[in-house]
Amino acid sequence: MVLDGAVDMDAALATQAAEQAPAAERSLVHLFAMCSASPACPLGPDPTGLYTRVSAAMTAHPLPAPGHGDDVAVTVGDLDTAALFAVTVPGATSSFESALVAASHGDGSGLRGLALGFVTDLDGSPLVDAQWAITCNDTVDHPGPTAAGTQALRLADRWPLLGAYAVTYNLGGCVSWPDGRQPVSDIRPTRSPPVLVIGNTGDPNTPLIGARHLAALFPRASQLTWVGWGHTWLLSGSTDPCVRADVSHYLLGGVLPAPGSVCT
Repeated sequence: MVLDGAVDMDAALATQAAEQAPAAERSLVHLFAMCSASPACPLGPDPTGLYTRVSAAMTAHPLPAPGHGDDVAVTVGDLDTAALFAVTVPGATSSFESALVAASHGDGSGLRGLALGFVTDLDGSPLVDAQWAITCNDTVDHPGPTAAGTQALRLADRWPLLGAYAVTYNLGGCVSWPDGRQPVSDIRPTRSPPVLVIGNTGDPNTPLIGARHLAALFPRASQLTWVGWGHTWLLSGSTDPCVRADVSHYLLGGVLPAPGSVCT
């Protein structure tokens, strides 16, 4: 069994938000650094500054609705969701950069499109409904609105670009949801086969720390680290020959990579 993009199942929702905030922040900082290193960067010499200015402006005054059947104003939530989409799927980077520039000139339609793309499955069905139904029913001790807001402010102080959004992403739908009646907690598998757990250093959604914690729950497991950006090795780095070799050896021969193995 190969588990990629692992989640720490025993961690509380607030803990998951605190773990994701720095991972998402580092990913967005990396995106902006890669852009600014190019003379053709569409975000100008200071991409972080542009993002910060657009975020502040949209917090104070949402942008007009895109129209064409969408009559909802474009908010800073669209900006945050679009940013997380871009660092989740590196192939969306250029679209995000264009949308951010357009938003700085008052057009939020690009951000709205990316935000909707992040929460919509390939067949057009919504991902958010299932996400919150599973997340909230599998957990207890949901933080209320006040506790969630306090954590968001605290994370925003330390991780100003996407720190607060980690609270929305991990527990926003659960603040008014009843605790799960049959929560998934204190997982201690005892009869599982040897498991390969993969985590990557630049995953903005499921941080590497989750892979380490999950691997530690199994009686026999190896945690393989891929040094890369984007969500999961399979979606963002499946051509990496090092990880492919370790996965193939495990699936075909049952040989786990050595503990602490890293593919760069």
